[in-house]
Amino acid sequence: MKMALSISVELDGDRLKLKTPVPIKVGRVKVKKEFPLYVNSVVLTYESSNNIGRIKSANLKCPFGGTVGKVFVETNATVNDGDTLMQLRICSHSVRDKDVCADCGAHLEESASGFGPDAASVSMIHHMPHLRVSEELSRSIGRDDELRLLTQKKLVLLVDLDQTLIHTTSEPVYDKIKGVHHFRLPSSNNAWYHTRIRPGTEDFLRKISQLFELHIVTFGARPYANHIASLLDPGKKYFQYRILSRDECFNPQSKTANLKSLFPCGDQMVCIIDDREDVWNFASNLIAVKPYVFFRGAGDINAPAGLLADCHALPASEGGTCSTVLSHRNPEALRADREVVACLQGLIEHTCGATDGFIDYEDTDDYLLHLEDSLRTVHRAYFELYEQMKHEKHGEASSIPDLKTVIPYVRQKVLKDVVIVFTGCFPINQRPESAKIFLVAVSLGAKVQKELSKEVTHLVAARPGTAKVQQARKFRSIKVVSPDWLWSCAERWEKSSEALFPLKDVPVDAGKWRARGGVPERAAKPEDGEADFLREEMLKLSRRKMLPEALVPSLVTEHDALAEMLKEVDDELADDDDDDDGEEGDEDEHPLKKMRFQ
Repeated sequence: MKMALSISVELDGDRLKLKTPVPIKVGRVKVKKEFPLYVNSVVLTYESSNNIGRIKSANLKCPFGGTVGKVFVETNATVNDGDTLMQLRICSHSVRDKDVCADCGAHLEESASGFGPDAASVSMIHHMPHLRVSEELSRSIGRDDELRLLTQKKLVLLVDLDQTLIHTTSEPVYDKIKGVHHFRLPSSNNAWYHTRIRPGTEDFLRKISQLFELHIVTFGARPYANHIASLLDPGKKYFQYRILSRDECFNPQSKTANLKSLFPCGDQMVCIIDDREDVWNFASNLIAVKPYVFFRGAGDINAPAGLLADCHALPASEGGTCSTVLSHRNPEALRADREVVACLQGLIEHTCGATDGFIDYEDTDDYLLHLEDSLRTVHRAYFELYEQMKHEKHGEASSIPDLKTVIPYVRQKVLKDVVIVFTGCFPINQRPESAKIFLVAVSLGAKVQKELSKEVTHLVAARPGTAKVQQARKFRSIKVVSPDWLWSCAERWEKSSEALFPLKDVPVDAGKWRARGGVPERAAKPEDGEADFLREEMLKLSRRKMLPEALVPSLVTEHDALAEMLKEVDDELADDDDDDDGEEGDEDEHPLKKMRFQ
């Protein structure tokens, strides 16, 4: 039996040579100079004769990928074993999709050319981590992007989602709260998500996108990130494809690991806004955002596991609805009558109105206005420094400013002439240098001292009556303020008026009704003044003939029902007065006495 002729090619340097036992006649050349050659592509057709003189026509394929240089054969030419067919610049496999070269189609793990799978190792596209490019190509792309941004006078802004631009909960929420988006995601076990967009987000994105190229970086899963992006940017004007989710992050607890891939030439032009500092390793180019809380009691549903719960540089916003009141995990809802507790929660904490059947809660969060001002200041400072560097280099800056230097410089100007002493702001056994409020003051440029002196400009006191507060009264130059003054400076990146944050003498019992901390820790019996407070709040809402149905959808909200409830409260309070001499801790205590206000 006769064996078939084996005709192939081999690569000698950059020369593609013919391997054949018999001469062949070239039929048609399929390639030309600068032609991209893929693996197993046909380079020419040929004719050859076997031992019995039969003419055979076939295609000659090349097992290598690359770019064709000079072609040495022509149509009808006769080629012998060892003759050079063409010059071939072998593919460098600079772009690969998983294990396949995107340029030549070679399976890199099985490549016979000696190029291993690490030829392309940099993942530069947010949503396609399997598409990788070589370091040389990534630097080239990075330089082009850098030049483009400088020409447009833009910087890069990495934007977090949860508690920065939105707040999401999976706890039960009434479905007719105005401004809350309800949705389910694929593979989420039919769980419902409820998202509120931070007030002013649309204007913020529209204005900031003129100064920054926006990227989303979130620990939310890819379907979640895509859905939230569609809510924030339905026209894909701001983020486009620049969305990096948890599914593409190299590290499940840190977002910094991806920066080298996304910005191979360095992150000098990258600014970050996030409510958490720890996931960025407390980077100096991070602007810490005041956490946005709309659903009270609900934290960040996409916070990475294993990290500290409270890693926010700024206090969170006050919040809007109390969705957790309806949650089966709320212990108060288990111990007391659900409707009574929920109703009184709404009476005390909410001023709401109805629009087209939807409950509309007043959301006074205006933080994004201050964040916009801070970003504009950073942008202006960066390009003023860039122009100065260009002028010193006679028109061409060999290097560019680094936001890791610019942002701290701008922030430290806020309180550059301020000298602060703290009192009552952190535990005695804690090192002041490790306290959050201390670190915030230093980051704003303030100088912190332990004791009062003539150089001190501000005493930040958590409560009145401390020795340092009394001593500060003797210094007319020292302004005594509450910690909220410092938090306001940090939020706005400007020195706030001290007159807005005086340290007030507060009665002992008044702490139970403090706005930020909620209402009393335990309300076993109504204290003096509390009954009047409850009565006043119920009267206010009775005049409006409405209760917050967002908390108790099944509750009847007629005027007569309110009047009846008011009468029941009066009766209960009257009974309490009659039983003051009785035993404490009655097991049949009414839910009104047990309720706890969040």
